[in-house]
Amino acid sequence: MAGGKKESFVGLIVCLSIIGKGFMDKIVIEDIKIYGYHGVLPEEKKNGQYFYVSAYLMLDLKRAGVSDKLNNTVNYAEVTDIIQDTFVETAYDTIEAAAESVLEAVLNSSDIISAATIKVRKPDAPIDAEFGDVSVEITRSRHRAFLGIGSNLGDKQAYLDMAVMELGRDSSIVVKKKSSYIVTEPVGPVEQPDFLNGVVEIETTLEPYELLTLIHDIEQEAGRERIIHWGPRTLDIDILLFDDMVINSRDLTIPHPEMHKRQFVLEPMAEIAPYIYHPTLSRNITQLLNDLKQSGYASVEHVESEDYREIESLDLKNKTVCYAGVPGAYAEEAAIKYFGETVNYQNVRKFDDVVRAVARGEADYGVIPIENSSAGFVSGNYDMIRTGGVKIIAQITLDINHCLVAVDGAELDDIKIVYSHPQGLMQCREYIDQNNFKTESVSNTAKAAKRIKEDGLIYQAAISSERAAEIYGLKILDKNINFSADNSTKFVILTKEDIYLSESVNVSICFTTQHKVGALYDVMGIIDTNELNMTSIESRPSLKRKWEYWFYVTFEGKLTDRNVKKALKELKANTDEMMILGTY
Repeated sequence: MAGGKKESFVGLIVCLSIIGKGFMDKIVIEDIKIYGYHGVLPEEKKNGQYFYVSAYLMLDLKRAGVSDKLNNTVNYAEVTDIIQDTFVETAYDTIEAAAESVLEAVLNSSDIISAATIKVRKPDAPIDAEFGDVSVEITRSRHRAFLGIGSNLGDKQAYLDMAVMELGRDSSIVVKKKSSYIVTEPVGPVEQPDFLNGVVEIETTLEPYELLTLIHDIEQEAGRERIIHWGPRTLDIDILLFDDMVINSRDLTIPHPEMHKRQFVLEPMAEIAPYIYHPTLSRNITQLLNDLKQSGYASVEHVESEDYREIESLDLKNKTVCYAGVPGAYAEEAAIKYFGETVNYQNVRKFDDVVRAVARGEADYGVIPIENSSAGFVSGNYDMIRTGGVKIIAQITLDINHCLVAVDGAELDDIKIVYSHPQGLMQCREYIDQNNFKTESVSNTAKAAKRIKEDGLIYQAAISSERAAEIYGLKILDKNINFSADNSTKFVILTKEDIYLSESVNVSICFTTQHKVGALYDVMGIIDTNELNMTSIESRPSLKRKWEYWFYVTFEGKLTDRNVKKALKELKANTDEMMILGTY
């Protein structure tokens, strides 16, 4: 600005450029000469200098070219005025900020500009050197995004309307469409009121993370508290789609990872954008909605979990706990770790003897191993629980550090044959192979140690615990011989009652699938759709027909959780047989 008058030089170019795979028309306004006061130094703010601003506007010029109508294009004289007025409105320290303000004003001036680049040159920049020019060039574009909005507290509709209004108030957002609101049941385990949900289509110059920050601010203004996952909330806003971008980071995932499973998202979105394609699933919204409706699961009215009784703690007074093996067995260690010294302990020969003792009332609780971190599931033990009339009430994890033990006088070089439980042999297979030992399996590790003591032969050894060696007076030839340093075994606590502890957070079930293509896939879909985190799965032959199996599945959740109750009813209806093995 000199003498209070605008002084500028404008070069205008209209051209057609190729962007990406398609064509995009472009209007170019080059080197608008503007006197401004941008800069960090005091003399720049006081005296000012000339800047040169160029604008590159991307838009579709086909209609203007065919119709020869100005209202089908951008009036570049008006755009030039906007650039000049905006550029001198505020004196910025940086030309980056000046360029950003001009770019925002240009994009907001016309809906038909899909993207723009602003270049600001500062040829008289205060640099103590010979140089040709200093410039910044920034590009921004309009984005099409879809947001899911929901509320289940207070005046739900008022909160949703407020969200739409606040989005529209932001200068970088234009609300294009808003769906009808629908009432839906909440997702997840928490008991809470029904939701009111909708979808909003917006056009924005914000980038995804900027939009995320804005919607968090709007949620906070509505009193949203992010305390309980799946919990009730005054306002919930999710970015569903953002152009065809795919983002997967700690703070943001686009497309929304659950949108294709949510009828309360797809139904309102199909109302306003039925043919928008999901960028990773390659299906449009209408197709995704139809897919979801066709995958609906039948449900039963009653499931056995409703017969379970909740208790705060186990009654241990004058109780008997049964385990398999002789004193020194890992099962005994696990039992003592869980129950302590306040109960009576009873040992039997085999794991199925433990199950029988509990089912018949000869023991109040039983302890058997179910899974090892190195060797996997203990073969057949889930089958025993399923058929034995017992339930899982708790679990305990025991670190397993196997030792090679032998009689006094024996040395490592003397050993020819090693005895242990099959799991113990499996967990120490590398060590056994390295030493060329022969092996023989027995019913448990402590029994192997006891046998070595009774036989008294220096060429025999057992793989067992350090405690077993101490009990039977054996010499430890080597420690920690299992191939995995992080070796542990899960033991489950059994009872014959249909009870569960209040602290229980896991549910174990078993089922056989219907004899049809995709039956197991459908069952897994029930677990997935109900937002259950499956932590283990094992299959075992059903022994009814060839190639049919029992599947043993554990997932996180409580029997009282809404989604667990729903999933169990659907699993019961969509499997041949389904049983709850316990919750712990």
